[in-house]
Amino acid sequence: MREAHEAVRDARDGAGGADRESVEEFESQLAWREFYAHVLWDRPDVVTANFKDYEHEIEWRDAPEGLQAWKDGETGYPIVDAGMRQLRREAYMHNRVRMSVASFLTKDLMLDALSSLRGWYRERGSDLLVRRGDPRDVVPAVAESHGADGVTWAKAVSGLGRQRDAAVRRALDDADVAREAVTDALLHEPGSIRTNAGEVYSVFTYFWRKWRDREKSPPAEPPSESDLADVGDDEPLPTLSDLGFDEPEADVPPASMDEARGLLAAF
Repeated sequence: MREAHEAVRDARDGAGGADRESVEEFESQLAWREFYAHVLWDRPDVVTANFKDYEHEIEWRDAPEGLQAWKDGETGYPIVDAGMRQLRREAYMHNRVRMSVASFLTKDLMLDALSSLRGWYRERGSDLLVRRGDPRDVVPAVAESHGADGVTWAKAVSGLGRQRDAAVRRALDDADVAREAVTDALLHEPGSIRTNAGEVYSVFTYFWRKWRDREKSPPAEPPSESDLADVGDDEPLPTLSDLGFDEPEADVPPASMDEARGLLAAF
């Protein structure tokens, strides 16, 4: 995230006219991403409840067949069905259509990213471990089995994620393992950008202005070999079928840090 913003800032400073407007629009999309994370930090209930109160409550339907029709692109609404069918066939959907169909996260891209991340760690004498289970048990056990004297992870912003983080912190404290949660996916600490009255922003434009004007930390240096635990793992990464998903119909483009940097540089 910090690499992306640093590149955007440099491009904005060196651009003019329509090019500068294009870069600023891209920068605003980074702020949109952060806006919702800040809202979620202050209002974890928005995962299952409305952000604002309404005079007439929404009556939700429990219709599994309707949900399946949405997934299959068979709702009868052309723009929704076209978007979902395109997603299934091409692993791509335009941003405007995604907003129309309440886009969902595709799992197949994640697998390529995991493979790339494992290679990145192995180049530095460590490895990517994939373990399943209660993190309160798994994280301390992995730290102990590989001789790690500390654990660092990206801070969660959702309510359930923060509960999990708190439980893992207590488990690591009980195991006498140093730990630190860092703000890795956001440019500003969640909850740090507020209205003058100290409340969470409910309108993006005002949040965006304050977000844009705040100084941002540069990207952190990647860890050295001495910072990483000496880990070796021969277990294969999970496949789509392991996770309960069908193989995609499309030729899915690769996903990795290098691919993301290449797309950013091309932009």
